[in-house]
Amino acid sequence: MQWRVVAEGGKCRFLVFGHLTLGEHEYANRGRIEIDAQRKQFVFRPDADGLWAKRYPHASYRLVISTPKEVEAIGGDELLYLDGERRGGGYAVIRSRQTRAVAFAVVGSMTDEQQAAALAAKYAKGVDDGVLSAQSTRAWRQISRGARLLGGGAEAKAVDTVLPWFVHDAMMHLTAPHGLEQYSVAAWGTRDVCQGSVELLLALEHDEPVKAILRIVFAQQYEKQGDWPQWFMLEPYSAIQDKAAHGDIVIWPLKALCDYVEATGDFGFLDEPIVWRRDDDFQTTEHADPVVVHVAKLVATIRERFIPGTHLVCYGNGDWNDSLQPVDPAKRDWMTSSWTVALLCQQLRRYADVLRAAGRARAARDHDALAAAMKKDFTRLLIRDGVVAGYGEFSPNGGPPELLLHPSDRTTGVSFSLIALTQAIVGGMLTAAQARRHANLIAKHLLLPDGAHLMDKPLAYHGGSETIFRRGESAAFFGREIGLMYVHAHLRYAEAMNVLGDRQALWDALLVANPIAVTERLDHASPRQRNAYFSSSDAAFRDRYEAHAKWELVKAGGVAVDGGWRIYSSGPGIYVALVVQHALGLRRRFGKRFSKRNLPATQKRLRLTGVPPSR
Repeated sequence: MQWRVVAEGGKCRFLVFGHLTLGEHEYANRGRIEIDAQRKQFVFRPDADGLWAKRYPHASYRLVISTPKEVEAIGGDELLYLDGERRGGGYAVIRSRQTRAVAFAVVGSMTDEQQAAALAAKYAKGVDDGVLSAQSTRAWRQISRGARLLGGGAEAKAVDTVLPWFVHDAMMHLTAPHGLEQYSVAAWGTRDVCQGSVELLLALEHDEPVKAILRIVFAQQYEKQGDWPQWFMLEPYSAIQDKAAHGDIVIWPLKALCDYVEATGDFGFLDEPIVWRRDDDFQTTEHADPVVVHVAKLVATIRERFIPGTHLVCYGNGDWNDSLQPVDPAKRDWMTSSWTVALLCQQLRRYADVLRAAGRARAARDHDALAAAMKKDFTRLLIRDGVVAGYGEFSPNGGPPELLLHPSDRTTGVSFSLIALTQAIVGGMLTAAQARRHANLIAKHLLLPDGAHLMDKPLAYHGGSETIFRRGESAAFFGREIGLMYVHAHLRYAEAMNVLGDRQALWDALLVANPIAVTERLDHASPRQRNAYFSSSDAAFRDRYEAHAKWELVKAGGVAVDGGWRIYSSGPGIYVALVVQHALGLRRRFGKRFSKRNLPATQKRLRLTGVPPSR
């Protein structure tokens, strides 16, 4: 990475300081640091006893200054204080003389110290900015396909402008999953990588990287348990993972597999042998089995988790809404999530279609039959008075379930769950009339000025005490899922509107999730960074008590809404896929391209360049 900082006008002095992280965690700065004051260079190496050094003993990074004559001193945090005394902070500091510009770079290698030194020598002499810029432009153009929206007005311009930035954000989430507010983690979430990353790459027709992702993901499946970890690190840290998982995690690899084969027609991948993970030490097995065997184990695991007497998979440790994990451990086995059931049923039907297209009709019929049984129980047990519930809580003694997040719910006081309603539409669990009715319920109860909200009201907060759902009742911060406008779920609402052919609702949903367009559309939207994806729209209440007491202000647009966490989410990839595959309608079916636009009449001249890629 290279920086050149220029002051307009007269000369000035620069103080440049960087916060060092030389390990796995924030403030981990015990690594080895060498300061070469004469050559104006820093050398950074990992702590010999740390995890980084054990995996990459020859890692070496250097901060080099290509304008050394303009620099007065380099050092540690002593240069930050007038008394020149060190405080022990983990900083690298550059202090310049009176100058108009300073330039510096960070270079290095994870495996070769000599390569790092050679790069440092090159950058110390200065590098042609134009060459680097051209290389960077070509690389990002290849990733984004140079996709541009042409022929539209101001609204389309906002989408066009943000599109390459969202590609950027989605690639950050895939390659180094850090966000600007959650920057001390670096693992793949099984759920996350199987959504935004896969959907982005397939929309832009980067098929080989998707196949690589699937190989990595399926190689994480536990051989005996048949499930996946909630999150896992990549090699050489792959033994570090969270074995516990929410009840929906087992579904996402199947969803990603269907996405890939449906788009590419690569039926041969179903027979590709892939290893497993041992359940005890997380190491890979010596033997490998075809992908279809992995899926068979996945389905067998799901069958084992059906609530007795039903074809409804149990809730487990939670579903996509991380704020609604059950307090009572017994509920994990006797609750079911309508969203999880609808998501699973959809993927089983899709996999059956894949198997039929691959010439495996008998196996396809088995999966169709299972999906049909699930849909029957979904309709019988989770729809009451014509409304899909968020959850069903069964009793070991039998009888119909108590429905939560439903108009009949007297336990939580919440009547509607967005993800349950939208996934029922997207997953084909409803008749056409039922789907339209649920869209009307969303519009009436969940669609607020800043987008579709997870529930019609927040859960009551009583100082952090927990009775039904853990974080939903105990989290003090009113934002992200707790604040209810979680953009990822809002984008799935947009997908549901596409399924219903509601072109204007789809387009409006894309605009309100756009950091450029939202502040033009909403007077109460706080100013925000316009080139970053925001994971949520957070009503600016002082605390959860005020949020609960004044919730009607959110519905009326009477309280400011702030941009929440930036970049760290599957959302940017989902957004790009919605624009390309749904709004512009550029899709593939078993390797054959087709187009089915779903744009409002105001955008009839809009077209996309760069996708599909030229051959």
